[in-house]
Amino acid sequence: MPRQLQQPEAAEKTVEELKIEHSKIMGKLHDEMQPQLKLIRQQLNNLVLERMKPKGKSTRPTKHVSPLPQPKVHASSMEGVCGQSRYVVHVGEPSNLYKTHKLHSIVQHKHKHKLHIDLHGMTQADAMKALDDSLPRWNDIAMASNYPFVVPVDIICGSGTQALSEVVDQWIKCHDQVSKAPNRIK
Repeated sequence: MPRQLQQPEAAEKTVEELKIEHSKIMGKLHDEMQPQLKLIRQQLNNLVLERMKPKGKSTRPTKHVSPLPQPKVHASSMEGVCGQSRYVVHVGEPSNLYKTHKLHSIVQHKHKHKLHIDLHGMTQADAMKALDDSLPRWNDIAMASNYPFVVPVDIICGSGTQALSEVVDQWIKCHDQVSKAPNRIK
């Protein structure tokens, strides 16, 4: 008699059958754990949880400095006024310009007077030339100093129409060796 091939029974279960079997097992486990989970929920609900208030900022004693008397300016003369009358910049090694956030990290150079340039009364072209002429000297002083090879320079451009202020601002942005000093160092 010829042997007939029999189909093997499906040893593998379908995904649906596995899901149903898993649900039955987990259902039994959940039923066993239900009293303990209920007790834990009750204990958590009985706790009186209070949110802690955020810490307040500590206040430092401030020194009271009386403001300088301001001249009275007519509103019509304020048109077009913008910018700064004075810039404190750092000049030196480009990779260290933005690392000098603390006053003590800027090494004081050997000169008695702070480096500065006064642009009062100059035209925009003259101011730009004066800044370009001074930059190599300031950079040499910075490189001759100790680490971080950065020196502060005070650029005074005055008030008025602020035309020089705009020139100085653009000049700072165009040179890698120059950056504005952080406000806390000025």
